[in-house]
Amino acid sequence: MFDFIAEIISVVIRPIYSIVQNYGWTIIIFTVLIKLVTMPFQVKSQKSMARMQQVQPLIAEVQRKYANNKEKQQQEISKIYEKYKVSATGGCLPMIFQLIILMGFIQIVYRPVTFILQVPKDVIQTAAESLGLEATTFVSQQFNIFNGENSALMEAIRNAGYPQLTEDALNFNFLGIDLTKILKGNWTDWKCWILPVVALGLTILSTVISQQQAKSKQNPAAKDDAQAAQTQAMSKSMYIMMPLMTIWITVTWPLGAALYWIISTLTQILQQLFIQQVVINRMEPIDISKKSDKKKSTKSYVPKTGKAADIAADFANDNSKPVKNVPGVKIQSGKKTGKAADIAADFEDDAE
Repeated sequence: MFDFIAEIISVVIRPIYSIVQNYGWTIIIFTVLIKLVTMPFQVKSQKSMARMQQVQPLIAEVQRKYANNKEKQQQEISKIYEKYKVSATGGCLPMIFQLIILMGFIQIVYRPVTFILQVPKDVIQTAAESLGLEATTFVSQQFNIFNGENSALMEAIRNAGYPQLTEDALNFNFLGIDLTKILKGNWTDWKCWILPVVALGLTILSTVISQQQAKSKQNPAAKDDAQAAQTQAMSKSMYIMMPLMTIWITVTWPLGAALYWIISTLTQILQQLFIQQVVINRMEPIDISKKSDKKKSTKSYVPKTGKAADIAADFANDNSKPVKNVPGVKIQSGKKTGKAADIAADFEDDAE
């Protein structure tokens, strides 16, 4: 599956490399292009996340109300999503897409001879086996072919009909850093530490910005402790998960993957800030206040005592009934004043 994705990605990477002739700059340009193409999805994702934060008080209320009825709880939450046009999965789609791209891209990082120079892996395997070499080493980590000690292997591949494979066919040097090296196994090479450290710092910065934006998206009417606890729990998991993932990628994979992670995270930060200022901050807040749909009663009411004080207390806010002239009360006939005295007088008159 990932080979198929890598084939698609290589269609974009090959022409970029043919122009810039540098592996590092190819990674940078490709990553920026991917971010630009996926930006509309990122905008939709952040808008969905903003709406999700604003309806959290309603969701929390449903969860409390139907704590013992999960089926009813899910039904009511679905109604909230539908009413306020919230997508429960909208915020995850760009992340899933980025992970798919990363999994495909890492195949190119490990096998640039196949995906950039278009030398089939079975040709590499056959050539290695003909020389009595461990074929797996050169098929799965093809940058080893460019090791000066393997010139015979390179010659055998060229003789198999692939003359494009020369010593300088791929330039893996980027600002003095060999992008084929892996930090794990090169602990003493200080240059191997640069990209992983930068990647980790940007990941932490991106996580902090994301959490700050999440707080700003909360509905001002939200005063629910459960919502605050949920947001805090998510924040803690993100603070731990993303840095750990960054460390794993940049330490155990070639430094080309670390460069991809750096550019991807940096463009992600810029996109987040841009979308927040241009789109999210201009969104109309969702009104989640409860408004009663019940109409005021227009039925006549005769209190047990018939006293004006009792009637006034019950109907001081009900001006739906016409008021008549009553001795001792100065009002205009049929005028709805809504005053307690007028209503009381009216009902005393009816009681007669």
